[in-house]
Amino acid sequence: MNMNIGMSIISTILKTALRTAVINLSFLISCLLVIIAPEELRVFYKKEWFKRLSKVLNNKIVIMNVIVIISIVVIVMLENTLCLSLSPILLVFIITFEIMRIMSDKRIKFSLSKKSVVEKGLNRKDTKRVLRICTRDYLKTTSIVVVIIVIIVIISTLLNRFDFITTSRVIVSGGVRNISLRTGLIPVNDSVTNLQANTNTQTNSTIRQYIDWLLTKPNAKITNDGVVFVWENKGYKSGGSVSVKEQELSFELRARVITKKVYPRVDESIKLSSISKFLNKTLRQYLERTERFDYNELIRKRTSEIIEGSPDEFTAVSKIGFWLYKNMNYDLKMSGEEKSASWVFENMRGTCDEYSALMIAMLRSIGIPSREVEGFSYSNMEEIKGFNAHSWVEVYFPNNGWLEFDPTYGEFGSVDVTHIRVLNASVNYEWVGDDTAVLTPKKTITRTEVIDYSGKVKDIGINVSVMNNKVDIDSYNVVYAIIENKLNSYNAKCFRISENPNLIILSDREKCFVMKPKTNYTIAWVVRTKDLSSKYLYTIPISIYNREVRARTEFKSSIFFNAIKEEEAKKFAEEIESKDYELKSDVSVKCLPSEVLYEDGKTLSCYFKNTGTTNLNDLRVCFNDGLRTECRIMNLLINELKKINFTITLNLSNYVNNTKRFYITINYGANQHTNQYDKKTENKRTIFLERKILKKPYYELETDYNESKRNITLYIKIRGYNGKNEKLRIKGSSFNKIIQLNLENKGDNEIKTKEITIDINKDLLRKGNNTISIDLLFNDEHYRKYEVHKDITLFVKDKDVVGTIKYYLNMLLNWLENLLG
Repeated sequence: MNMNIGMSIISTILKTALRTAVINLSFLISCLLVIIAPEELRVFYKKEWFKRLSKVLNNKIVIMNVIVIISIVVIVMLENTLCLSLSPILLVFIITFEIMRIMSDKRIKFSLSKKSVVEKGLNRKDTKRVLRICTRDYLKTTSIVVVIIVIIVIISTLLNRFDFITTSRVIVSGGVRNISLRTGLIPVNDSVTNLQANTNTQTNSTIRQYIDWLLTKPNAKITNDGVVFVWENKGYKSGGSVSVKEQELSFELRARVITKKVYPRVDESIKLSSISKFLNKTLRQYLERTERFDYNELIRKRTSEIIEGSPDEFTAVSKIGFWLYKNMNYDLKMSGEEKSASWVFENMRGTCDEYSALMIAMLRSIGIPSREVEGFSYSNMEEIKGFNAHSWVEVYFPNNGWLEFDPTYGEFGSVDVTHIRVLNASVNYEWVGDDTAVLTPKKTITRTEVIDYSGKVKDIGINVSVMNNKVDIDSYNVVYAIIENKLNSYNAKCFRISENPNLIILSDREKCFVMKPKTNYTIAWVVRTKDLSSKYLYTIPISIYNREVRARTEFKSSIFFNAIKEEEAKKFAEEIESKDYELKSDVSVKCLPSEVLYEDGKTLSCYFKNTGTTNLNDLRVCFNDGLRTECRIMNLLINELKKINFTITLNLSNYVNNTKRFYITINYGANQHTNQYDKKTENKRTIFLERKILKKPYYELETDYNESKRNITLYIKIRGYNGKNEKLRIKGSSFNKIIQLNLENKGDNEIKTKEITIDINKDLLRKGNNTISIDLLFNDEHYRKYEVHKDITLFVKDKDVVGTIKYYLNMLLNWLENLLG
């Protein structure tokens, strides 16, 4: 390990030293300029600003050296895009600075001030002096830069990296672990000449984890996409007889990764209906339906049922994770398979890949961007105990970015420190050879181990109690837990009640819920005693627990205590248990066209989106345009958008001030919510729409022309109404001209006119008849394009040879212009 680090340091130093030597040749360039062009440089010497600068820099060679050295170090060490783009500027700066420094030297000043320099240039003695000064400075500066770079490389290697934690994160625990990957490669025949192994197992540094060190054997190239091993005719031959054993190659990658438990600070979560406002083109790709994330109408409907009542995105996403965590069956037999989401939805079994695929499909079906994360994680299942390849889900939140959810292990909004994400846990191979070249890789061995673990999770507190501490041997009771969210952030948790042979648990053993920042949440279980004898006094212990905390309580049971009835216990549980749902019916409506309708319009397109928190069944929508009423019945799932085209009848003579009002009535129905929630809702809502009614845009063209000796004058009269952005296009065989018209703005449906005079040079026309196309281009309020076309024939009587040549030349140029766009 130490040898690899040492070789890495030496390699880096040699590379940077070579680059320093090359860049530092700017000193020699400066010297050559002083020797070759002393007369030109002498002009600068006479400048007032140069005299002042020389005076300032006089006897301050150390400061000048430091400035030049820093510039070179910046170019050598920083290889990002900004520095590379600044490199030429820095080089010019170094050369200029060095010229000024050389010319500020007293001995060189004396040489340049000689009259003989003007006539003959520098003599041999002066030239040697300049070269000697430059060579000395070159060697000294190069040495200093190399020493600085050696120090920087060694320090950065020892410290490796600095970790920056943003204030929007809360770190509560952490761990250190090693990752190693080892494999062997066997070319089956001897025709392979170049071999490359691309491993994407490089861990990805995030706010939650970073790479402490990374070593490879043999040396490899580390890129943003992973680690690349390359063999070029080493260890095997490109021809002749070679044994398989001689051709065997192997590589190894080892890394130490430090991970931390990070709780994103989600102190405010937006509504589902608002997410689409924050999505750009990049984020919308994580809504796409793919071969693996192939959501369908059944998945969409089931997802909407699961998230019903969710007031915000975090609650909705967590509920989907809860449902998968509690209802999917983990099946190790499917390890290595990657089934589609639709298959998983039908069969409800699989490994982490299937959990992730179905969750992503469900989220995308309701408009929430999500993507898969690959890496390693620790499992305490006996069959796969230890670190193994694992996948989980990232979900986009507009105010917080990408948050992690693991439906396989029941972690929502953040994952534990054993989760190590990698770019892609795979290796692919490339090689160069003839048609018979075949490469057979050995099995890749990946091993992960924990080196150290520290820190405790302190995000929740728990207090467990019962409805009554003493009950009859045949009685109901209520066990409840008050969970305290200590974070200033949303927190999603699952808790279980322990099993007891003397208790029947009447609801699900495990309950999952979402807590808002700095709040308490109460969960309750109704239980019933069983198989108790009247001869004894029983103490029944109960634990409420999850992966992080556990709390215990108990109650006593005997024939001497009072019994609790079932109805009494259920009522108590319902009253104390917290609710994380909020049922609300709401529909947003947008109708297009939004401002103007034309007389020839036949439809009004209205978009209905369910912006509430409940699925709307048998939604009745009625449209009234004053002459007729049209009604439709539809189902609208949460965050679903549907379009309805309503037929309209328009007649401009029937409307006052050219405006028309429409009415849309939405009837949510009497039974939108179940009796379980006992939620009242407004059954009807009326929306008023007002639109301006205009005649369809109309224009007409009148043309005439007059011929003179050199030109033909074209007269065009335009007359019409309700158009926008009018343009006139005049096109002949050798010209194409577009004129932007600024027609006078008048009232709606009022006629506007304009007369235009255009001179056409006869060089653009051929002798005889010339067909000229005149097109009036315009659009309406809805940006629909219109065109009025008219052809006019112009007759040219006389045309000399020069005019004919000019015509064909113009025609050729016009053709090329059209061809090139």
